[in-house]
Amino acid sequence: TVLSLESKMLQFTNSLPNKRPMAWQNAMFDCGDLDGCSVPGASPATEGVPETVIGVYSGSGGVSAASLAANATAQGYLTTQADAGHLYLDTGSTDPPTYRAALWYDITLGQIKDPAQHQRLLGASMSLWSDRYCSGTAECGGLSLIHI
Repeated sequence: TVLSLESKMLQFTNSLPNKRPMAWQNAMFDCGDLDGCSVPGASPATEGVPETVIGVYSGSGGVSAASLAANATAQGYLTTQADAGHLYLDTGSTDPPTYRAALWYDITLGQIKDPAQHQRLLGASMSLWSDRYCSGTAECGGLSLIHI
């Protein structure tokens, strides 16, 4: 399964000298709850690899990315915040002042108050891609990004 592969890759990376594994939030919250896969018999890919850095990129099911980051830090994981609504290239605005304003925000959104958790929040990371893609000249305004 994908979960098994993720788990093995995290364990392998952790076994390498001077390496620390990093995984998207899915590796920790794969079971669909906010308690790190508390469903009986299920375990997240991060189980047994507490050295994993969790990269939170999006809220889910009405739960904010800041809440997921708070949950990960509360469980002892080092965490980065890369909220897609603020830190992706396509934050929803092509207006430079609006775009810049979206980048500057409290990445904890008040969710992390414990100083120990604050220390485990490494900071924000801007994702250098977009969730909006163009596949040819029509979507890209005459510029084709695909060359065969």
